[in-house]
Amino acid sequence: MKISIGFETAKMLFRNNIECAANEIKRAGFDGVDLEICETPLEQVLTNHWTEEMKRQANVIRNAGLEIAQCHLHYQPSHELLADGSYAAFEEAFLPVWIKEIQLCSEIGCPVAVVHMFFSDDPRKTLNGNMILLEKLLPILKKYKVTLAIENIYGWGEEYGDCGVTTAEQIMQYIEAFNSEYIGACLDPGHAVCTDNDAVQMVKRFGKYLKATHINSSSGRDTHLFPGTLPSWIDPTDFADLSRVLKEIGYTGTYNLEVSSGSYPNTPKIGKAYLEFAAQIAKSYAEIEKV
Repeated sequence: MKISIGFETAKMLFRNNIECAANEIKRAGFDGVDLEICETPLEQVLTNHWTEEMKRQANVIRNAGLEIAQCHLHYQPSHELLADGSYAAFEEAFLPVWIKEIQLCSEIGCPVAVVHMFFSDDPRKTLNGNMILLEKLLPILKKYKVTLAIENIYGWGEEYGDCGVTTAEQIMQYIEAFNSEYIGACLDPGHAVCTDNDAVQMVKRFGKYLKATHINSSSGRDTHLFPGTLPSWIDPTDFADLSRVLKEIGYTGTYNLEVSSGSYPNTPKIGKAYLEFAAQIAKSYAEIEKV
């Protein structure tokens, strides 16, 4: 299994020096990156300047010998209510942005776009809104040959509640409703811990529809630590078993680390050591053989 890491993590380690970040990711032994295009201000996405900047970063990444394994599209933060919280408000804000970002994915050779779907306090509104959203997105996904990976997420604030796009069953209802190669799932084990779900069982339920991963360990808050960092009484995820199950289902994506860069001093020596350690952790889990 190939390994990748969030590009923003490396950029932070090297004071936003994009060339240095890409080269050090490659030197550490990673095969690719998750390009988090969601990190730029939402209002910039529809501008030509944003497109050119993202393409420039993509070229730097490819020139370093890395693949862009997946992109993370913009999302509504769980602590911010968008307008009146309705699906209509969500669509108005995010549909044109996602269309632009899906097009960008195609242009930079990224096969998978990870999304946080719409959610509200009313499960019916969540379900109906997302069905409308996916119906509008599917022709765009087919046109640009990009697969949408629906991530397991949590509800408002730090309550980490079920928001209707939290469990494998909830996500599979969208995947099975459309039955398209362009709609799949993304697993975040940290989010699973926060919401009392079992990441290994989620992988088994997703099966061939799992298209992306955001591998991290969680303390019950969305802490984004290295897998295996915490004792099992804090994070019960068996990351070795998770890796075995990923291989059993025939997962073809990368073992992608979505981990915090911490608040270490921004020195090249620490940045290199961090990435080397991260790559060794990722490789160790990615190379575990299925039973």
